[in-house]
Amino acid sequence: VTTERLTEIVWGDNPERRSLVRGYINKLRNAFRDADDVAIETTATGYLLRVREEQIDTIRFDRLRAQALQPGDPRHAISLLRAAVDLWRGWFLEDIDIDRVGGTDVISPDASYVDAVGNLAELELSVGDHRSARDRLRRVVRNDPARQRLAELLMRALVANGDRVEAIRVFRSTSDALAKDNMEPGPVLRNLAARAERGEPASSLPSRPGGFTGRTAELHEIGVAAADGRRAVWV
Repeated sequence: VTTERLTEIVWGDNPERRSLVRGYINKLRNAFRDADDVAIETTATGYLLRVREEQIDTIRFDRLRAQALQPGDPRHAISLLRAAVDLWRGWFLEDIDIDRVGGTDVISPDASYVDAVGNLAELELSVGDHRSARDRLRRVVRNDPARQRLAELLMRALVANGDRVEAIRVFRSTSDALAKDNMEPGPVLRNLAARAERGEPASSLPSRPGGFTGRTAELHEIGVAAADGRRAVWV
């Protein structure tokens, strides 16, 4: 980053403060003096921060999430996704004026975080860990009740825990949020609300479909049938 760019970011329309950059860089170097894996270098064009990728939360988050999406043990995927979402301690750069450090050039990963929370909740519900899914989803849905997928997952977790009243309250909150954009809840949300109002047991709720695994012989038979040009095969 050039000295001019640093001056613009920190002091805006006060280019005369350019002379202060070197002093602040020295203070930063002193602050990281005892750190073996962080270095601030002076280059011909400005300053360069050297740090291992494993120390950058956004990169760690992406790697953990990618590993969790690989086929395998769902409990291992849950562990990876929990580690990923636990890296978040608030919204991305919420204490920084993004317009001053790049504006639209700074791509926020907030949507990826919300997707990861949803994926984690689905896995937790599939293995019966309803409370973890409920507690994590409550915070996200409270901040953005219009996200129907997360509201659906939260309602499923609440019903599974026997809290039908709260599930109905979530449905109404999501309905109100959608109404502001002239939208209505989808059929899945309406169906969940109706089941909660009727007091149907949690076992009646739709479950997450399982993967088609452990069927080597059947898959081989299908492959042979396809190669022979057959349009249908019984498995």
